[in-house]
Amino acid sequence: MNPQESPFPLRLKQARLLLGLSLRELSARVGTVSHVALTKYERGEMKPSSEMLVALCKALGRTPDQMFRPVRASLSNVSFRKRKSYSAKQTDMVMEQVRSRLEDYLEAEEFVPEQVKPAPKQLSLPANFKPDNLEPVRKLAAHLRNEWGLNEEPIPNLVELLEDRGYRVIQIGLDEKGFDGCEVAEFRALIIGTWPENSVARMRLTLAHELAHSLLNDSVTKLGLIEKETESVMNTFASEFLLPTAALKRYLGDHRTSITMAELEEVKLRFGISIRAIVYALKSLGIINESAQRRFYAQIVPMWKNAGEGEPGDDALSKAYREQPARFQRLVRRGISEGLISLSRGAGLLGKPLSELRLETGPIVE
Repeated sequence: MNPQESPFPLRLKQARLLLGLSLRELSARVGTVSHVALTKYERGEMKPSSEMLVALCKALGRTPDQMFRPVRASLSNVSFRKRKSYSAKQTDMVMEQVRSRLEDYLEAEEFVPEQVKPAPKQLSLPANFKPDNLEPVRKLAAHLRNEWGLNEEPIPNLVELLEDRGYRVIQIGLDEKGFDGCEVAEFRALIIGTWPENSVARMRLTLAHELAHSLLNDSVTKLGLIEKETESVMNTFASEFLLPTAALKRYLGDHRTSITMAELEEVKLRFGISIRAIVYALKSLGIINESAQRRFYAQIVPMWKNAGEGEPGDDALSKAYREQPARFQRLVRRGISEGLISLSRGAGLLGKPLSELRLETGPIVE
């Protein structure tokens, strides 16, 4: 965006999309403006009067300051993962949530500069890579684990690890499933969607998958892989990053004709990865055959669904693995304590009532 351009047209459109409103629906909500005029406002072809600005802010739940807030983030290069049933309106709403949360994060960083580690180097698959042989992908994941000092041990807190490595990790709360996650390459941001039934194991796998996108997107683009092949690469990297092949074989062996649920649950709790993902890895590595994998999905997974429950071990895993982004809140609270961010702005960034934040903050130790 040109610095001399007013941010209002973009902010108006963002606020509308965030609420899932069409131009006609916003027109009806305001009551005193046509959808044609709203189109011109969003294109920057016409400016609203002060009275109309107040009416728009009221209809959108925004303050005038928010409608003229400088634009800090563009979402032009986003790897977006969602279910096919997710509508365009739902997608727009989520993307505006992503943009809003990312801009809050960038604003907090402007107030409170903090040293972060340089971005990991992009990983490259060999020029002769074939999608039917995923061993080079596993080697890259193993290389990154070794480079980060993880070796074959479980990752107790994946969010903390990635934040320490300079990634901006953001959770987007949703009412229902549909959006898994996305990666905003320009800002080294990894976004994960959460909803009431979402398990910690799924969140960890999604986050590892988005990490894979951040490191391998350039390589798979150069290789010309199609979407299905690309997702296979990312899933394999994510699985290997959370559960190294050597560790998996140490627990379950090189070849199995049958495996008990107790064994799978033990690996799940040890490495913080779902049983479905473990079975995927077992089949991919040839430890179990394709018919065993098919029986798992045809017989066992439907039993879980019919019972209306998640996988065995989900509750225990959620207690063992705490996956909550902390760096953004830490920046804001530090900014407040050091007088760099006002309490009112801090409340806006954290999405809390001012009175609640004032009680939480308490006296400042000087």
